[in-house]
Amino acid sequence: MEPHIHRGVAAVLAMALGCAASTGAGPGPDSPPSRPARGEAPEAVAASDRCADGACPAAFLERAVRDRTAGRLDEALTHVRRALALDSRSVQAFHQLVLVHLAQAEGDASSLDRAALACRQGMQIDDGFAPLHNTCGVVDARRGRIVEALARFERAYTLDPELFEAWMNFGHVTLSFRGYEDAERAFRAALETRPDDYDARIGLGIALRGLRRLDEAREHYEHARRLDPGRPEAWYNLGILHQDHLGGTVEDYERATTYFEAFVAKAEGDPDYSEAVEEVVRCCPPARSERGAQECRPGRLANLRAAIDALGGSPGPRRC
Repeated sequence: MEPHIHRGVAAVLAMALGCAASTGAGPGPDSPPSRPARGEAPEAVAASDRCADGACPAAFLERAVRDRTAGRLDEALTHVRRALALDSRSVQAFHQLVLVHLAQAEGDASSLDRAALACRQGMQIDDGFAPLHNTCGVVDARRGRIVEALARFERAYTLDPELFEAWMNFGHVTLSFRGYEDAERAFRAALETRPDDYDARIGLGIALRGLRRLDEAREHYEHARRLDPGRPEAWYNLGILHQDHLGGTVEDYERATTYFEAFVAKAEGDPDYSEAVEEVVRCCPPARSERGAQECRPGRLANLRAAIDALGGSPGPRRC
């Protein structure tokens, strides 16, 4: 698979859970302020305003969201169960139950089975609640059921074409399996909902690069870079584009070097990017001929400087 930084299947699922986890407590950090909190029915929030004694299902669900967001998962589970005791047919309560079990699965894999059961129970009550399908798609993906996950995400965005997370999840998973055309469609749909979303721009750029539409890919990487110059993904993917996919001139390699150096400056020390940083900066000792000596592959910056030197350019200072 071609190198790139996007959020990969495992990390994308963490991002998907983060998006789902913001539902019900108000918009998350990347949520448009005009859109209702995802995963929490507006009528449920309104109902809590009419709950004078704080003992109605909506009030318990609001407490569950607060506790889950704060990492107090046992307390959140208690509140969800109280909501279900009062209204056993609340699809919002089952959705919150799935979210709690999904969060618990970070330390207990068996919680994924409980999340899957809550998915089935919730869908028996209401098969038309888009956030539940999206979150249950995350559950399926975490269980390795990728085909089922994609079907869930598709059902979610079919029910609610403005459900940004469903489009993003579908796009990231298809991208991870080189489904570039499907990924392009999904990321474009996500951008119709949030035109200035950084991750959607990066995902679309990678899909377009996979389709060999390199100028379009560069436009979206550059758009993302302008949106948030401090994030490293756009710099890395621009480096890949110029090193591996464009003309192979000194100018291309010099640009790639500049982009990778900027990537390292922004990503170094962040464990989320440690593998990519190592791939860029790796230095190899002089070759050894002894039997059993491990092969060392120079990093991208070392290879770029060697290529620039071979083409008669000035490779600049070396890290190695």
